[in-house]
Amino acid sequence: MDLKDDTIEDVAFLVCTALKNAGVTVVLSGGGAASVYSPRANETRDLDFILHFAVAMPSAAPILDLGFYETKSRGIYAHPDIPYTLEFLPGPLAVGDTVVTAWETWERDGKTLYIVTPLDCVKDRMAAAIHWRDANSARQAAAVACVRPIDVDALKSWCLAEGGSMAFNLFESFYRSG
Repeated sequence: MDLKDDTIEDVAFLVCTALKNAGVTVVLSGGGAASVYSPRANETRDLDFILHFAVAMPSAAPILDLGFYETKSRGIYAHPDIPYTLEFLPGPLAVGDTVVTAWETWERDGKTLYIVTPLDCVKDRMAAAIHWRDANSARQAAAVACVRPIDVDALKSWCLAEGGSMAFNLFESFYRSG
């Protein structure tokens, strides 16, 4: 399948739909979700899909049928037409220590995309900022929050509970300059 002209969002819809049609629910998270919500937020190198209610990747046939192949790293798939990979991570879907039980469902041209909510996307990027000390993730979180309104007070409470007061301050500086 030729994906040369497909955006990250197009590929996410395609992959999610192929797996949904095979009876598997995957939710887009991580930098891929940030890229879909705010293309300026992040130039991701992979699309992270969380396998809902699964601890291992089910049959890869739907992904292989799209022209992806498994790389030397188990659970990571590449396609010759695109510069990023797909990664499938076992559930449950979580952001920091919080299990996520709801996400958004987008429909477009007969395809489906399950994606973390904007707030959970921002929390995910902030988890990277907090736990990996990754300032770029705080910038990505702010970029998403600038285009997809979130409850900043809820984010602040969550960041403080995760031990991320400094990361939240960094987020705020990016958010204000957004």
